[in-house]
Amino acid sequence: MARQRKLFMTHAGELAHRLVRAVRPHAMIAGFAKSYAQRHDRTGVVDQPQRVRELESTLGREAVLVMVAEVHRLMPAALGARKGRPLGPEEAGFAQMFWPEFMTALGRGLEWSPEEFAGEQEALDRDLLMYRRWSERAPFPGAPLQQQGPSPFLDRCALLLDPSTMEEARLAAAEFERELMSAAARILGQLGRPSDERPQPKKSHKIPAASRKPVRARKSNKPTKGKKRRRRR
Repeated sequence: MARQRKLFMTHAGELAHRLVRAVRPHAMIAGFAKSYAQRHDRTGVVDQPQRVRELESTLGREAVLVMVAEVHRLMPAALGARKGRPLGPEEAGFAQMFWPEFMTALGRGLEWSPEEFAGEQEALDRDLLMYRRWSERAPFPGAPLQQQGPSPFLDRCALLLDPSTMEEARLAAAEFERELMSAAARILGQLGRPSDERPQPKKSHKIPAASRKPVRARKSNKPTKGKKRRRRR
């Protein structure tokens, strides 16, 4: 039986690091830009290396916000809360310490300089609240986006990705947002899992020596040494 996972404060930094690395560099943002360019005949427009690096900085921030909002929504269940019930006192106290540590690590992952940390932190908290309010409108976890109303990510992503074709960009953004939310849930679900046991060596199919049948030696037709064949008369 698998052991129940346990989250520790060290997982705050690991979670922030893995969320940022999931979108950049050369990760989900780059793949999304290249896929969009091929699908909508925008090759050489949105998938140029310089353009991709720009998107990893601007669109990457919005993508991380989507993932962080999803992590915030799933965190109570990750800490052991049952559906529809609040966290216990111990888990709630841990969450209050975990979240600030996580957000500080997120700022380091986004490579904020010390001079811009305060301003960026304030803007990130404000935008994150907007995404959280949208994500928590879902009637149940995993509800289709159509039941929640339009996400703020759709317009923001479309404007950053390809403002000349807003409708196509918005449709692509909706699909990409679902991928981001799934990635966030997968990363959170992997934290605190006990390491898998080492695989047992495969059983040998060799037959035990005691049960082996003796191998009979084949009779040789060659004459034995020291004996001569009888001549036929």
